[in-house]
Amino acid sequence: MKLPTDFAPGRAALLVVDMQNAYCHPAGALAQAGANVNPMQAVIPNVKELIRICRHAGIPVMWTIMEQYAEDARRRSRTVPAHLQERRSLPLSLKGSWDAEIVEELRGEVAQKDHVIRKQEYSAFYNTNLELLLRILDVRYLLISGVASNVCVESTVRDAFFRGFEVVLVENAIACSFPDLHEATLKNTRLWFGSIITLEELTACLAPPAANIAPAPPAMPASAHH
Repeated sequence: MKLPTDFAPGRAALLVVDMQNAYCHPAGALAQAGANVNPMQAVIPNVKELIRICRHAGIPVMWTIMEQYAEDARRRSRTVPAHLQERRSLPLSLKGSWDAEIVEELRGEVAQKDHVIRKQEYSAFYNTNLELLLRILDVRYLLISGVASNVCVESTVRDAFFRGFEVVLVENAIACSFPDLHEATLKNTRLWFGSIITLEELTACLAPPAANIAPAPPAMPASAHH
């Protein structure tokens, strides 16, 4: 688990994928449909810390928001896994709803200078201006965090790789309802699409080197002064 050897913070960006009430909150549509959102809840503090670390390193932050349209009936059968359909009473992440909002714990982390990408499909690149923004910012290395590991995160990882970006997936800043599928995303990424790193490893990599300052000489005991 490491950054690419030529990783440069000045050519990196952080993408925070779909950290919304719909997917992370116990009152959100996914939880109401019967999915386990505890892993998503648990990862929120790490995502928050990751954002702050990247800002400190001068790495721009981008957010995706998944939005559904009430009029788009074709999506109703494929936004929530089939085995949850019977328990779902509301559209998932409906545009303009509380469900579609970024979770409260992270809402204050969205800065005015951040880019917010609104999407209707799993990949953050599909029919959005994300690639254009990354090219404008001369980004080569894309740090990816968010939810869900096996759906929107992995779809975005693959599309980033296809477009020639160096993918760095932050292992403990992504989550999904299924531990086995979470691990499969990590394995797929490690084998085929990019690098895997933990938040702690990234923090150490981005920490500025300690100043090379010679230690001060020890103070002379009071009795030695005349």
